[in-house]
Amino acid sequence: MSGTFVFNGFLVDATVEPIYTFSSYTVPANKIFIYLTSNNNSSPLPIAEIRIGTTAVTQSGTNNSRSGNVEALAMPLFIDAGETINNMQSGSTMNGYLIDK
Repeated sequence: MSGTFVFNGFLVDATVEPIYTFSSYTVPANKIFIYLTSNNNSSPLPIAEIRIGTTAVTQSGTNNSRSGNVEALAMPLFIDAGETINNMQSGSTMNGYLIDK
């Protein structure tokens, strides 16, 4: 394959801690949670909506769980210390990481 390829991303000058959690997660003090993906390996159903507190912020769409794939967002969500992120689909997991505030 030939041609030019472009990768999009960002650099973080902080300590990074991977997070893999079920259903909901409250961000610890002095941290920011960067939510990247959700998946559900036990159901062919789509991943349900993601909420920050009680506010729905995104619905991640199809899942293709039988292949173990995850559904990524076009951009990550940044959840501040003390806030709770909720994955409304039973059995789903959220993937992301913590950075220092």
